[in-house]
Amino acid sequence: MVNVIRDIKNKLLSVNVVPQISGNDNIIYSFENGIVREEISKIFDSESRFYFMRTFANSEAIDSLDKWDEQLGRDSDSRGVRFDAGLMDVYLNALRILSKQQELVYASYDLVQNKNVHSIDRHSEQPQWPVIHIVRGDNFKRDMFSSLVYSLNCPTAYEIIKEKEAPQNYRMPQVNHLREREINPLTLDEKIWEVDGATLKSAIDNLCVFSYICDSSRMPRVNDDGYP
Repeated sequence: MVNVIRDIKNKLLSVNVVPQISGNDNIIYSFENGIVREEISKIFDSESRFYFMRTFANSEAIDSLDKWDEQLGRDSDSRGVRFDAGLMDVYLNALRILSKQQELVYASYDLVQNKNVHSIDRHSEQPQWPVIHIVRGDNFKRDMFSSLVYSLNCPTAYEIIKEKEAPQNYRMPQVNHLREREINPLTLDEKIWEVDGATLKSAIDNLCVFSYICDSSRMPRVNDDGYP
């Protein structure tokens, strides 16, 4: 008998499930860990300490871009220069790269997950939804990450963003607008959760569920007469 549950010391609990094969070729089964477990497992060490921090778009940055968008007279159907989910992606990507350059042991995930939502159809208020950042280490590492959140207008971050955005440069007008006015694009929640590895393991292993999923999206469409 195969041991389905794997509870290995110094690692998060895992469940070894091989998806069953359906007789219908249009149905696919999969087994997922969930985004929280997936991200934390990348940096988990039961002997370490972890800091959970939340970021979201700075309200001053949102207001400044909204006013600029109104001044430009863009209609509601245009791309505009507002602080949208695409601009948030730009800054979060820069933050990840900066964290890697500083050799931080780091992971992150959106507190609100988009499912089956096209990137252009994301909610207009998504930049205000929290993003969870996890830093492994000590107070020095925590403070280092905090300083990075407020350095996204610095020359290093700006070069990272320019390289990523080239050659289309879709979001560079907004980036330049905020940088020229020295407005931080992101802000950091004052609440920080500090937790040791053993406690974090207990929390994840008992609160974060796995998912066994049936994807029938490949099934043929059925007409009103009941036939494909």
